[in-house]
Amino acid sequence: MDWQISPKMKQIAEKTSPPSAKCYAFLKEGILTGYFKRGQHIVERDIIALLLVSRTPLREALRKLENENLIEHSQNKGCTVIGFTGQDITELFEMRKVLECFMIRVVAKTASKKELAALREELLLREESHSSEREYWSFHLQLLKLSRHRRLGIVLGQLEEYIERIHVLSFARQGRKEQAFSEHLGITDALLAGEADNAERMLGEHLDRSYEALKGILAIV
Repeated sequence: MDWQISPKMKQIAEKTSPPSAKCYAFLKEGILTGYFKRGQHIVERDIIALLLVSRTPLREALRKLENENLIEHSQNKGCTVIGFTGQDITELFEMRKVLECFMIRVVAKTASKKELAALREELLLREESHSSEREYWSFHLQLLKLSRHRRLGIVLGQLEEYIERIHVLSFARQGRKEQAFSEHLGITDALLAGEADNAERMLGEHLDRSYEALKGILAIV
């Protein structure tokens, strides 16, 4: 099989790591980035040959992905990709909006002016450097750190991989990356001004626009 995989998938394949973890990371990266398409059959012998692993760790990884509803297993067909559906994305944005609007309230209480000013400076530096989306840096995850809320960190941290993919995809819509930067800056400025209500409103609107941009890219109806 001729594997035309992404640089990140290649890096995972070449990295020295426990076999089950390697299989899981490789397959999940492929599913979330669309390399493995919805409905595609996972051919175990091809994965084994590429990653140089045995069947046992591969099947451990497949069971884990099945528990995450990214693949499904049947006796006749083996493992088939479910992928990330439109409903999944809708539900993720609904969850994010509730959790992050709560998060911004916490940040307004916990983050110092110095920390918020540093966040603003980092935003400007990232914008000026025109860094690639592959060099992932999430404004939202930086806010999460400033919240110092352990339980919220655990819940949103579990969604980090999905949030990353969604940001990269939504930026594919022309002008969205620049618009998102302006929105991030506005949220930060509202926090610096002590305007928690305004920051929460702006964050909610920002997530709504990100969702609309993603629907435009994926043609979700």
